[in-house]
Amino acid sequence: MDNPINLRIGGISFKVPISRSGNGLLSATVSRTPEWVIMFDGGLTASTLEEYPDFVVLLGFFSEQSRYVSGNVNGSIFTSGSVQGGEYIFILQNGEHGPKLEQQMYSGKNVPCVRLIRLGWSEGALSVLQTITLTVVRITRFMQNIQYIVIVVQAGARTNDISDFNQADGACAGHKISTVNYSENKLEFESQ
Repeated sequence: MDNPINLRIGGISFKVPISRSGNGLLSATVSRTPEWVIMFDGGLTASTLEEYPDFVVLLGFFSEQSRYVSGNVNGSIFTSGSVQGGEYIFILQNGEHGPKLEQQMYSGKNVPCVRLIRLGWSEGALSVLQTITLTVVRITRFMQNIQYIVIVVQAGARTNDISDFNQADGACAGHKISTVNYSENKLEFESQ
């Protein structure tokens, strides 16, 4: 990821790094394994990625989670605070999924699941390094800038699954999983 683009959403300005091809232009065809791919449930995305046919290349994304806390920080761990799910901002190459995602936003219907996968190579094998799963997802904004689209969503729940790899042999040694349900303010962490 390199060469960030500047975005201004909801009065906040920030930079999001995006992947680019060797010639510095966004590329619709990726000659190497993409680092991140994304799938919107319900047939909204599809690609020619062999092992991930329902996913498209994710050029960049930004998300933020926070916890609202009161001024009472001397007691237990901020028990009065609730977890806040921010907006998720995804940058995709424009393609046939663009109008489908735009129409989903117009309809106001939730997307049951959005899944982001970070891929990498471990001991010569393609491996899943991280999976972020969002459920009860509402597309709130659709923007296009020349060859890419920016999709902004809000989610009812998030699961972040990081794979642990053994440094000696590259084998998967387990997972660290954090889950939050924003609507019920329920949090979980597990180590497998």
